[in-house]
Amino acid sequence: MSRSAWPDLVFSHQHDAAVISRATQRGTLKRLARGLYSGAIGSDNTALIRRFLWQIVGQSFPGCVVCDESAMDKDPVVGGALYIVHGKRRSLALPGLEIIPRPGPGSIVGDTALGEGVWMSSPARILLDIFSRPQHHRDMDKLNDWFLLQQENGVVTSLKQLMGQIKKVAVLAGREKSLPEVLAFLASRIENETGASLVMASAQTLPDISAVARTLGAALITQGAATRPELAEISGLSKPSVSAGISELQTLNLVRPLYMQTVMKGRAAKVYGIAKTAGWVLGADIGNYQALFVARSLDGKTLAQRRIDNQPFKQLIGSAANLLESLQRELHPYGPLYAATLALSQAIRPDNQLSGREGPSQAGLSPSDILSRFSLPPHISLRLENNVNCAVAAEVVNGSAKGLQDVIFLQIGTRIGAGIYAGGQLIRGVRGCAGEVADIPFPWSSSEQPIELMLERYLGYPDYLDRLNRNGGKMTERSLPLLLERAEAGEPAAVRAVQEYGRQVGFLAIGLVATLDPAMIVLGGPVGGHRLICAAVRKTVQALSAHTEVVISGFAANATAEGAVTLAQDLALRQLFGGAYASRITQAGVTR
Repeated sequence: MSRSAWPDLVFSHQHDAAVISRATQRGTLKRLARGLYSGAIGSDNTALIRRFLWQIVGQSFPGCVVCDESAMDKDPVVGGALYIVHGKRRSLALPGLEIIPRPGPGSIVGDTALGEGVWMSSPARILLDIFSRPQHHRDMDKLNDWFLLQQENGVVTSLKQLMGQIKKVAVLAGREKSLPEVLAFLASRIENETGASLVMASAQTLPDISAVARTLGAALITQGAATRPELAEISGLSKPSVSAGISELQTLNLVRPLYMQTVMKGRAAKVYGIAKTAGWVLGADIGNYQALFVARSLDGKTLAQRRIDNQPFKQLIGSAANLLESLQRELHPYGPLYAATLALSQAIRPDNQLSGREGPSQAGLSPSDILSRFSLPPHISLRLENNVNCAVAAEVVNGSAKGLQDVIFLQIGTRIGAGIYAGGQLIRGVRGCAGEVADIPFPWSSSEQPIELMLERYLGYPDYLDRLNRNGGKMTERSLPLLLERAEAGEPAAVRAVQEYGRQVGFLAIGLVATLDPAMIVLGGPVGGHRLICAAVRKTVQALSAHTEVVISGFAANATAEGAVTLAQDLALRQLFGGAYASRITQAGVTR
């Protein structure tokens, strides 16, 4: 018989024993294992086993069920062993692989046919098998990793449905004793699948996290994804403590393995990071004519951004409320909403965040009136904040003023306001009115008496344009954006008008410099954020203080929403991880 007559896989029981023996002696057939041969003489034996794995398993152990660790791994033979359920007791040693049988029932409801007479254990059966072992023989890290993967890949879509399947499988598999622990395992993960799970981040359901797990969670937030050895080095914890803490965070769906880190020597290590389903936070800028919502994951990834423009305030609130409900439904797969910050264009009292100061409000609505229009989950961590306070928070955490301890955000538009960060603290004042520069008396001289909010009207660009036109100059522009365009094009009259406007804003900035001596003033708003205005303000300020830098906000119109979501993220992380998480911004007068 020629060499080419033998296929790449030969089972000895299908041929005469003498023929197999002679072919082996002639070198036209090679032995792979007991009862198993190959005509591919030049091929690697281990590669041949992997190529014909299920045919070999099906012939050697007909009707077997892949189980235990082999059923949990993407590659069932990782580590050189394949675990199966079968009536045979003797293992089969193959090149690069050992097939290890254990007793148990054959395929039952839920198991998946792989072909060749081989079945794969269902998720329900795997859980029952794992929890039938003594606790010290359960690899909970591996179990948590596998279970999270089943959920992400859509293999497990309904935990309640899985609980029902497990009760049936427990009887068929003879695993009734492990049923209570499996159900408890699932109960710790189950969510209300009707949509009410948006309330998970309530005071009653906020996860109770151990000190070790808090330390590790905070490290993953601040340092980024890491392996267990890296986390042990960062945190100073022992390797067993790190393993226990990571397992706890995985159980709470806060952390998951992201990928395998390959190394030159030794086993590849899992790299852990914040889970996609860990939860999210919300920041909202509720202005007078527009609203901007920004949703972020706990580790700072932007999940959604929605804007509403050019609507009267009462109509705007209705549109914003509808958008918020839609956003919560859309982001449900990312886990619970833990915290939200709503930024308003009015002062917010620090001792009672639901009542504003007496004076101008948004369409006559107080903060509590505005809040009542929104449907938010009860008991989430909610903060109302002044819009410019949010903007300065954005700048000192992630913006132009990052790392500075004394910063002012000066917003100039139809209205004016200042957010103050002094001595490393966000200053709000006893009435929440710190930075309400519109209240500064103006005009003020021996012949003039201050008029309420006159400074805001004087610096607000609509009044400035009116003054330009009334003064009989050549400027007849009614739109500031068009005036700025003309100035940028070099039109002399427009350049002079913009420079003069910037000089007037600069006088206000000088007053703030004289009072607070900041390292930086960040200009924002539809007027303050323009480079020509900034240049004029900078020139005016430098005449008094060369030590105060004047810059434009890098966040442009998004500064307030950016600060709001930053404050919400900071609040959520402090509540989850406690003192292990170092807050990135401190608010004077706010109870921690």
